[in-house]
Formats: sequence, structure tokens, C-alpha cells
Amino acid sequence: MAETSPTTECVPCINGSSYCLSGADTYSWKSAEAFQFAVAANSLGDSLPYLTTTHELLCYRINVIDVNDCTISALNGVDGIFVNGQPTPNQCYAILTAEWPYVEHWFTTLFPNFAAPAGASTANAAKVKTVLQLWILQFDPYFMQTDPAWVQLIAVFNSVSTPWTTLLAWTHPTPKYSTTGSNILEFPTELSAWLTLKPADKAAFNTFSTVCVNCAANTHCADAILACAP
Repeated sequence: MAETSPTTECVPCINGSSYCLSGADTYSWKSAEAFQFAVAANSLGDSLPYLTTTHELLCYRINVIDVNDCTISALNGVDGIFVNGQPTPNQCYAILTAEWPYVEHWFTTLFPNFAAPAGASTANAAKVKTVLQLWILQFDPYFMQTDPAWVQLIAVFNSVSTPWTTLLAWTHPTPKYSTTGSNILEFPTELSAWLTLKPADKAAFNTFSTVCVNCAANTHCADAILACAP
């Protein structure tokens, strides 16, 4: 899918919609915010939406243990029937639209103070926010409110003084993160396991980090940042 700016209309959408991810899309987005999420999720390099079961997930990380179980039957009612258990992009968009009030509620509940750093580009701010929203879709937000590791992690992004420049996350040899560039903190168990499979979510920590302006600044930089200065 071709990326388009989330702040401008895409021309032409063949169905006349105000928003589309490419000129060939036929899905009419009902929410600019959900559209912006879809654009940013597409930019993470995680092949979203999942059109086949990927690590027991579909579309925008909907948990599906078995493509033949009752979960799929329930999702089928959103926008037609999944052919061979595989949704189309438009079906994923429809499911996202149906879930969007849930995402917005929980984002406001968990991250009421979230704000990207001053001067951040719209695309980079959306990238970080989208990772947090993906966690809400993928994991249990009720559990995230009470599990100590999640509470600690949520507090990082829910602070008006989030240390954006000193945040750092890495996945090798095991996923860890830092808020100062030198302290080492543990991810929630389920998020750690996910980052091992799909490290794209490091973007929430590393997008505005300056710890790795030079790779030699930190032993974890080569893993944390895809392209470091020598």
C-alpha cells in the first residue's frame, strides 16, 4: 500500500472517500484518526494489516488462536465472510473502524498525558502513538493497568516529562529498555516475547532518542537503531 499524508486528502479515492491508503482502495474511512493510525501502522515495517494469521494474530493484531475458531465467526459479521479464514484489507479496515472507540477510550485512560516532543513531525508523532495503540489492540488493557511491569512502562509514555531523547529499546540478546540511556529495565513478559518476533515496536522508544547519535555511545545502539553513525 502506498503511504499518504494523514493530514491531507488522497486523490482520487475511487469511492469518493475523503481518506484512503491508496488510489485503489474501496474502503470509506469514517474516522480521520483511524485512517492516521492505519497509515502510521503501515509505516512501521510490520506488514500491517496481517491478511493471514501471523503469530496467532490477524489484521491489526487481533488475537486469533485458530482461524477456524469462534473468534473468526464473530469477526465475519463485521464485513462479510473471511475466505479461507483470510480477511481482505477492506475487512481489516472495517474491523479497525468497529474497534476504534475501544482504542480511543483506552488510549485516553492509559495515556491521558501523552504528547510527542515539541517540534516533532506529524509522521514521527503518529508512529509512536500508533505503537501504543497497537498494544491496546493486542494486549489486555485491564491487565496493563495492574501488572507492575506494564504500569512502569505506561508511566514512561504517560508523563508530561517523558525523556524522549534518552529513551532506548533493544532486542538483542533479549528485549530491554532504558529511560536514561544507561539504566536497564524489563519489558512486560508478553511484550518482551512479542518484540523478539517483531522488533518494529522499538520505534516507540527510539524515534526521538539521541542516545545513538554515535553507535559507540552505547553497546545496545547497533541493535536499537537500524542505521547508526560509525
